[in-house]
Amino acid sequence: MRGQTLAEKILSHAAGKAVRAGDLVVVDCALVMIVDSVAQSVIKTLTKELGVTKFPHPERITFVIDHVAPAPTVQVAEGQAELRRYARQHNLQVFEVGRGICHQV
Repeated sequence: MRGQTLAEKILSHAAGKAVRAGDLVVVDCALVMIVDSVAQSVIKTLTKELGVTKFPHPERITFVIDHVAPAPTVQVAEGQAELRRYARQHNLQVFEVGRGICHQV
């Protein structure tokens, strides 16, 4: 039997049992990072499809604006403004433009 990949080890630890690629597991996340390029879609899914109105651990959720910065179009700027409003409304952290590259923060 082959050893586990790093992702399998991390998810196994979080799940409290051994997991392998292809397994479906539900775990608590230490941190959820949502990047600006998908934020509008995530917000829509959370609010309209899942009906999320409150987060049990808002300190574990952060938005990062760095994939499309500075905003090159009005549409992108409006999306980033929506991200900021949503984050303020739910007391979620936002890493603004210039605060680092999300995959290294």
